[in-house]
Amino acid sequence: MESNRVKTEQEARFDQVKTMELCQEYLKVVRKILPGRIMRWGLDSQVPFVTLNKSVIISSINKLYELKNKLLAIQQDSIDVQMLIKSINYRLFEIDVLSEWQTRPYFYIERQLNFFVDIFQSELSKSFSKEWFDARIKSIPDLCFTAIENLDWQKVPSIERIWGSIKLKRISQMLEEVLVNRGESEKFIQSILKPLQEFRNRLEDKTVLHPIIQPWNLNQLESVIDNISGIKIDSDFLREKCLKIISDTKVIASQIRTKKNGIKFEKAWIKKKLQDISIAFASLFDISNMLLGSLKISLINDLNDEDINEPRASYAIVNTLTNDPSFYFFCRPSSYTNQSQLILDLVHEVYPGHHYERTLYYSSNKNNLCRLSYENIFFIEGWAKYVQDQYLLLNFDQEKNLWNKRDHFAMALKALAVLCVHKQDADWSSSISYLSNLTDLPSEIIASILLEAYLNPIDTLAPLVGTLAIQKYSEVNGIDNNLIKTGGSDLWGVLVN
Repeated sequence: MESNRVKTEQEARFDQVKTMELCQEYLKVVRKILPGRIMRWGLDSQVPFVTLNKSVIISSINKLYELKNKLLAIQQDSIDVQMLIKSINYRLFEIDVLSEWQTRPYFYIERQLNFFVDIFQSELSKSFSKEWFDARIKSIPDLCFTAIENLDWQKVPSIERIWGSIKLKRISQMLEEVLVNRGESEKFIQSILKPLQEFRNRLEDKTVLHPIIQPWNLNQLESVIDNISGIKIDSDFLREKCLKIISDTKVIASQIRTKKNGIKFEKAWIKKKLQDISIAFASLFDISNMLLGSLKISLINDLNDEDINEPRASYAIVNTLTNDPSFYFFCRPSSYTNQSQLILDLVHEVYPGHHYERTLYYSSNKNNLCRLSYENIFFIEGWAKYVQDQYLLLNFDQEKNLWNKRDHFAMALKALAVLCVHKQDADWSSSISYLSNLTDLPSEIIASILLEAYLNPIDTLAPLVGTLAIQKYSEVNGIDNNLIKTGGSDLWGVLVN
């Protein structure tokens, strides 16, 4: 019996080492095909840019399948193994099932170009060296030419062409400003901007026939949510849930729909409000000065017309797989109508929302790359929405409650937009008409919501699906820090129906 126990322990240790080795191999693949993600993780500082040509992508897809098969063959099943499989499943869905590299300018523009151009323009830049910026800037022409070569232009939907052209124009403007401020020569600046313009010209080419949109289907959507988050959804149930939330909150949302007039506050006020919020949650979630001390607060005071769709507040992390991660809370005072909105955003983005959840997760899983590289967006976004609701149960306030209901209206509308635009026979114009009639919102607002739902359905669905899954889990198990420490793996198998 003792020898069997020792053998089992040895096998478990061997499997653990093997899993970590496979995770290192997985990260090498991601370095090649998703440099934007690797930038955020902080793993590309010593890695040269790899051209994303067809052979590199095909070999990467084959490698991901090979890694998945090796993980499935491991005898000792574990959370680490399952997290790594789910991470690989998501990459395979993007790169192989959807073939985003062949059909979606979004794959190149948003996932790679836009991320590091945004870094140039924000305090995130302090987390990266000048050498890092130089290498990333010099990689832009190659990325543009590769995108032009890889994309099957007859399959690129017109909606994404229009979006891509607008996005590239803005990226070029932002990049030119950065390069001028850095004192770069006009020759060098043009060597970077011209490939961006060539990419834009191809997007604007009207001689190629192409579909308006290229939707997924709802069965595919249900499957990928299960594969990456472990949460099982019924899209028909989810649709009815969206309609119920919209019906319950539509009047309230319209009553408090006011023009953004901005409010004035300083960083010290934010820190004071976070202390007040921590008192409300004291019996549920511990908070330390170190946790808040690790957060860099950035107030963005210049809101121009092009920033009108930017979020009021956001949370960002860079260098997450290194020993020196950086955590940022960005806030736009000019985007607020009153303090109630901001306090709810602090709960959502900082404590006990994203910052609390992420820092606790990372500190609980140090040096475990399988867990640190697994990002369950459904748990992450669902948690932030869930604690926003819990805050009002602990510290009810009528005005905050109204704004929270408005947030629920927006969350349900965005989720419903995904279900409309990604059903098998989806039609763009019909979806706009349906949602506009349902909500009494102008068609231009609905079109903007539909565009985000079309381009990024997973992230758009995540808040509602995640919240519903956590609510269902909590009814049986309650909620504590263990759910955070395990990255939401306790939600695996939860049925949202």
